[in-house]
Amino acid sequence: MALEKKARIEPKQIVLQENDRERGDAWGFHDTEFVVNEGGDVVLSGDRYELSGQVLPNLLPWVRDVMKLPLSPTDRQESRYPTKVPDAIECAPFLKAIAKALPAETLDRDSTSRLRHGHGHTMMEIHAIHEGQLQRVPDLVVHPTEEEHVVALV
Repeated sequence: MALEKKARIEPKQIVLQENDRERGDAWGFHDTEFVVNEGGDVVLSGDRYELSGQVLPNLLPWVRDVMKLPLSPTDRQESRYPTKVPDAIECAPFLKAIAKALPAETLDRDSTSRLRHGHGHTMMEIHAIHEGQLQRVPDLVVHPTEEEHVVALV
C-alpha cells in the first residue's frame, strides 16, 4: 500500500514589530526591563505582560531577604553591548564553494548578525556579552530558505 504524499505545511512569515526585537545583551525584548522608579521600587517596563507598568514594591526586599543579595536601587552595572566582534576569518575556497551553492542574500557577514547568532542564552554567555567579553563568533551566518539550501550546506 503506497503512502499518500501530503501537502507541505508552509507557515506564514512572522512580521516583527519594533518592540518585538530581542535584546542583544540580556534576556527578553527591547521594550521590557525592570527599572527602579523615583521611590526605589521596581517597575516592569513595556506593555506585553500582565505585570507591565505595575509597581513591584516587594521585589527588592524579597531579593535581599530570600536570596541574601544586598541589592541597592542605585547599584547598576551598565552594559558594554554591543560587544566588539572579531573580524571574520575568511576561507576563500569555502566562500567560493558556498557562493556557488547558495544565493548571495542567504549569506550574512554582518558583525551584529554574527554576534547574535554566535552564542546561546546561558547565564555565562549573556554575562560575557553584557561585559563585552565574548571571545568568538561565527565568521558567516547562513539563512537557508529552501530545503535545497540545507542539502547544499550539508
